[in-house]
This record gives sequence, structure tokens and C-alpha cells, in this order.
Amino acid sequence: MAKKTVDINVGKSKFSRNQKAGGSTSVQLDCANGKLPFDIAIELPDGRAHAVVRRGRTLPIHQEELFSTASSYQTAMEFHVVYGNRPLAKDCESITRIRLRNIRWSAAGVPKVTVNFDVDKTGLLTIGVNNLDRKDEAIVETNEIPTGFNETAHAAEGENAASDAAERERIRELDEARDLLRRLDDEYHVSKRAMKWGEKREYKRVRKAIADIVSQPLSKTSNTDMKALRLNMQDMRGQKRVLDQRKAQVEGWYD
Repeated sequence: MAKKTVDINVGKSKFSRNQKAGGSTSVQLDCANGKLPFDIAIELPDGRAHAVVRRGRTLPIHQEELFSTASSYQTAMEFHVVYGNRPLAKDCESITRIRLRNIRWSAAGVPKVTVNFDVDKTGLLTIGVNNLDRKDEAIVETNEIPTGFNETAHAAEGENAASDAAERERIRELDEARDLLRRLDDEYHVSKRAMKWGEKREYKRVRKAIADIVSQPLSKTSNTDMKALRLNMQDMRGQKRVLDQRKAQVEGWYD
């Protein structure tokens, strides 16, 4: 299929909109020492920058990431690729947005989409997306990395080191809470058979308080929310002891 390109000038940045099967885009990076100076990351739904290609890797680089849908019967996906070492995507430089439509209509986790990252020896980054279930059209919007971005970004890293460290610690705490909920939910399905009504109610109360905090975007998670999260995590660890006891009781029924 022929590629359709329309150039759009927005301020000092130049965007190109490409529509073709297996959409791809290329951006020149400044890799003077033959190594990638910043992370290439994808923005997650909560706003964080999830590093896909880590900084410090020697050129050339080839990496392929497999993605799927988070919701059942989802028919479109968007990948926002950013460049930088900051924990939040909004603080990094936007490289491209890739929108993939007409995804296979099926349950969550079934469709398969690959995103390919290739950086050649000159620092030319090429990002491609492929729908493995069907030949599809991807819409690609590309933002060229501004001249002098490396110097500006390095300066910003130094100026924001303390706030970035605090942001990464906040992300770590939220991830720890999500992981604990996943593990305890599995245990609860067994333990609830021996739990009293009051124990079930307390577990659900604490779980909901944590889930409400970890499910919101990072930009809306306040310091007050984090204090509440820490208190509820202490309560949830107490709930884990109850679950462990009830699980052992249920398992004893079958000995």
C-alpha cells in the first residue's frame, strides 16, 4: 500500500502523519559516543514512562516488544513513545504516537501486536508496529527530536534529581501495593471459605481503599493519598496474617 504523508508544522516541531500497513517512523537521535544516552520508553495509562530500550546500550540496537489488549473486545491501541530518563512521560521528549485500529475482536490478552525499535550506528531510530492477527493500517504521528535536546535534558536531569527520586519512590510504592493486591486476591479465593463475615468485610474495605489509590493516574495521586496508602498497606499486611491462618484451616479440611 502506498504511504500517505502530510507534513504539519506545530511551533518549532515538525510532525509527519503516515498511514500504511505496518506503520513505521524514523527519528534521528544524537548518540555521539556510540551509546544510547536516554531511555526509549512507552507511556503507561497512569502516566509513567516505561523504559523499553535502556540508556547506555551500544549501537546498533534491535528490540521487539509484544503487546496485547487490556480490555475485552478492545478494537484500537495507542502507543506513545518518549525519549528521556525522567520517571513521568510528560517530562520526557515525545517521539511518536502510533494508533492501531481494527484490532482482532476478542478477549483481553488475545490480540498480538509487536512494536519494533531499531537504532543504527548513526543513531537513526526506526519504530515499527505490526498487527500479528491481521494486515492492518497504523496511523503514525512523528515528532522530530529538537536540536540541543541532549544538553537540555542532561541539565534538567541534574535540576530535577531530587524530585525524580521522589517520583520513582512513589512509583515503587504503588507497584508494591498492586503486587500485594494481586497475590492476596488469589489467596482470598481459598481463605474466604473459612473466614468470618467481619473478616471478609474488613479485607474488602482495606482492599478497596488501596485499589482506589493505585488505579488513579500518577498526576492525581497526592501526598495525602500516599500517606493513606502507607497506612492501608500496614492494615493489609495484618489482613495477610488472617488470610494465611484461614487458608491453612481450609487446607486442613482436606488432609
